[in-house]
Amino acid sequence: MHDNARPHIAHAVGDYLQEVGIHVLPWPARSPDMNPIEHVWDMLERRVKNRRPRPESLQELRRALGEEWELIPQEDIANQTESMPRRMDAVIQARGGNTRYQKEFLITHKEICLGYQLNGTSVPQVNTFKYLGIYLSNKLGWEEQVTNTTRKAWKALHFSMRILKKSNRKSKELAYKTLVRPIMEYGAVGWDPYRQNQIDSIEKVQRKAAKYVKMGKGHGEEIVKYLGWELLKSRRRKTRLTALFKAQMGHKAWTDINA
Repeated sequence: MHDNARPHIAHAVGDYLQEVGIHVLPWPARSPDMNPIEHVWDMLERRVKNRRPRPESLQELRRALGEEWELIPQEDIANQTESMPRRMDAVIQARGGNTRYQKEFLITHKEICLGYQLNGTSVPQVNTFKYLGIYLSNKLGWEEQVTNTTRKAWKALHFSMRILKKSNRKSKELAYKTLVRPIMEYGAVGWDPYRQNQIDSIEKVQRKAAKYVKMGKGHGEEIVKYLGWELLKSRRRKTRLTALFKAQMGHKAWTDINA
């Protein structure tokens, strides 16, 4: 039982589930996350939050999670499992939209304040953090990263369009590949959006650049193919696979300047 997130519906995952004999429930396209384990996670979170004293280190947090997990009454977990028929009926009635079960979870899902300290100074708790140019989110998503990346890329593209308005096609293409595309691929070995709207948001910049370079009318995707440009999502995939291969083989992730 899982939602329609891309990692869950990948062919490799589907093949494995079929191989081990696990049958997956059909899920609506606009599915709220109805898996009862989400509510169990919420129980665990609230139990850890109510501990006194609160965990102040990663080791203490791990210990607290293990202890509280063992203390969750099996009856509470069974109640979540037994509610599945009612949950599915509610999803059907809502035509795949939000239900009261999801709403209850969202209301009770509150942020845990861990209160970490470093040398007597409290460490602020944030939802997103920029590290080495990459925006990390507590939701384990890439919305913030995609938003900031596309904003920078659009700014660079519009600058190039103004400066090279009367230049030839080769100069415009070179400007895109050296000034704009690197912005959208910075650190791509460590991040890659899986939501279609975020993928499209990045590809939209390249489609606009393609129309600008070709200086003609037509659909952006067709012009990208005409110019022989590879889709950015394909380039990100190759980058990740290349990095994985180098790590597995013990190769350097970079090339020495004097090599």
